[in-house]
Amino acid sequence: MKSVTRSLRILEAVAQHQPVTVGELTKLFGLPKSTVQRTLVTLNEAGWLRANRKDTTRWEIGARVLAVRPAALQGSSLFAAAREPMIRLRDAVNETIHLSVPDALQCMVVVDRVDCDHAVRTFHTIGDTSPLHATATGRAILAHLPRADVEEFIGHGLESYSESTPAEPDLLRAELERVRA
Repeated sequence: MKSVTRSLRILEAVAQHQPVTVGELTKLFGLPKSTVQRTLVTLNEAGWLRANRKDTTRWEIGARVLAVRPAALQGSSLFAAAREPMIRLRDAVNETIHLSVPDALQCMVVVDRVDCDHAVRTFHTIGDTSPLHATATGRAILAHLPRADVEEFIGHGLESYSESTPAEPDLLRAELERVRA
């Protein structure tokens, strides 16, 4: 059980300090580098952690953590409060309705979905993630964050996912002004 506790503590530390290096975690816990590295690799193989795309020596939270979070939210007051309005909206427009929440300044996470009866429809599984700047819901969140948070988000770089993704800082700022208006 000691290794499980250690793994969970390392997972929590990565979440708090991400992206983080093996050396930083070694100093934080006072553990041998090999122990921390083995734990990180094991958590990576299980999908709980991943290497940072821009710097593969740094570790960050993986998609599995994001998939667990929506399941935990299903018992929350947000889930309970949103469910009935989502059903009414789906019935009014006959489109699939997704409920997404922001995951810090990282992405939007789909936490609930009410399907329409169209054979062809938009479909995101619970736990799917999308970068904040690449979705309408994410841009709505960004538009109402403090400017310092928006600038921090922009500072991490903006990847283009389609022709309509505002991948240049000035384009995103202009889009956020439009959303606020």
